[in-house]
Amino acid sequence: MTPNPRVVQAFHTLKEIGISEEKVELVLKKLLKLYDKNWELIESKNYRVLVDIIFEEEDNKMPEPKKSNAHDEDIDEKGFTPDEFFRPLKRARLKNRKGLATNRSCNTKFVEKNRG
Repeated sequence: MTPNPRVVQAFHTLKEIGISEEKVELVLKKLLKLYDKNWELIESKNYRVLVDIIFEEEDNKMPEPKKSNAHDEDIDEKGFTPDEFFRPLKRARLKNRKGLATNRSCNTKFVEKNRG
């Protein structure tokens, strides 16, 4: 049985942009059923409808769950392991910080004012 030349052309066109024949075949079957085998709607704008649906299906796919192992069980919901270093809630004070300002010009005025 000779394949439909429209199907062959759709496979060839979408293969050029990197879409596999398996994906094209699945979506093409759905579109032909939806459009009552109206190829004009599918072929318009260089198979734009077909390409859009293929990309939408790829975007909507749920990520596959990771296979867990013993190490993954130690990770909490935020992605931390129990033995990871956590930042302290308060900043440590620096020695001899008294009289220092963050801005250099403010620091000079502060020091001159407090000298004498």
